Amino acid sequence: MGCEVLLKQARRRRIGSPVHLDVPADAAAGRYRFQRYATSLGLDGTLTPFTGTTDEFEIA
Repeated sequence: MGCEVLLKQARRRRIGSPVHLDVPADAAAGRYRFQRYATSLGLDGTLTPFTGTTDEFEIA
């Protein structure tokens, strides 16, 4: 994959909040998903790793 896509979101984003996606004009058309690897901070201060995957979206 040779293109870079920028995904912008607020630091403390709520579930279901919109994100902004900048797709380069030369991006290959197709169906894609994002996979995110992150860590959540619990109310007790513990860190818990998690993975999230988006639904497919299309770049035409």
